[in-house]
Amino acid sequence: METTSPQTPTSTLTSAQPPDHAVRTHAKFSPSKLNYLDPEVGGCHGYLNREGTSDAAEEGTRLHELMDAAIVEYLKEGRVHSLSAILRMRAIREKWDDSTMFPLQWCAGKLDPYLAKASEVYNEQKVFIRSSSDEPLTSGHYDLLLIFEQTAAAMLFDFKFGYNPVEPAATNRQGLAYAVGVLQKNSNLSRVVSMFLQPATGGESFATFFRKDLAQHTATLTRIVRDAEILETLLEHEPVETYVDALTPGSACTYCARFAGCPAYLRQMKVAV
Repeated sequence: METTSPQTPTSTLTSAQPPDHAVRTHAKFSPSKLNYLDPEVGGCHGYLNREGTSDAAEEGTRLHELMDAAIVEYLKEGRVHSLSAILRMRAIREKWDDSTMFPLQWCAGKLDPYLAKASEVYNEQKVFIRSSSDEPLTSGHYDLLLIFEQTAAAMLFDFKFGYNPVEPAATNRQGLAYAVGVLQKNSNLSRVVSMFLQPATGGESFATFFRKDLAQHTATLTRIVRDAEILETLLEHEPVETYVDALTPGSACTYCARFAGCPAYLRQMKVAV
C-alpha cells in the first residue's frame, strides 16, 4: 500500500501502561471467535470456546504483552527511535533469550517502514462493530492501528505467535471485523488494510477492505453473529432434531467444547463408518 510521510506525525497513547490481557473482558461473539462461528470458512454456528488455557496460549499472551510494552515506550519517546531499536534496548535490560527476541524483532521489522510514515498510531484499543441495522454487534481489541491521513488509508496489524495456520486475511473474519469497526468509526477513511503477522512460520497475509463495500462486509458479520445467537437459543431450549442440520462439522471442531458430544459430528461419523 502506498503511503506518504505526513508533515506532522502524531502519536496516540492509549494508556500509561501496557494493557493486561489477563483481565480483559470479551464479547460473547468477539472478533477472535468469528472464524470458528462461520461455516463459510470452516466454522460452525454452534461453536463454543473451551475453558482454560494452554502453555502455547500463555506464551502467546506473554509475547503480546511484551510487544504492547515496547509500542507504549515507542510512543512515549515520541517515535524518535524505531520499534526495532526499542526492542533491542528492552532485550538488553530484561535479558531476553532468542525465543523471546526473534518473534518480536521479526514483527518489528515488518512494522517499522509503516510506522515511520503513519500520521497516527494506536495500540490495543477497543473497537466496536455495529450491525446492518446499526445496532451493537460485537467488540474487540486490535493489536495495532496506523492511520495515513494524506491517503485516507489505515492499516491494522494482528500478531499471531503460535504455529497453527492462520485463516488468510481475505477470508479472516477477525480482521474483517476490526476493519469494519475502524471504517464505521472513521468516516474520513476510504480503505483499511488488515495484516496478520506470524513469526513462528514466517507467514504474513493482508487484505484491503474498502468503504464502498462496507455494507456488504457489515452484512457478513451480522449474519455470523445473528445465526450464532439463534443456534445458541436452540441448543439451550429445543430438542436436538430442531437444530442438528444447522451444525456444520469442520476445522473448528478441534477447538470446540461441544465436540465430544456434538450430534452432527457423531452422525457424520456413523455415515462414514
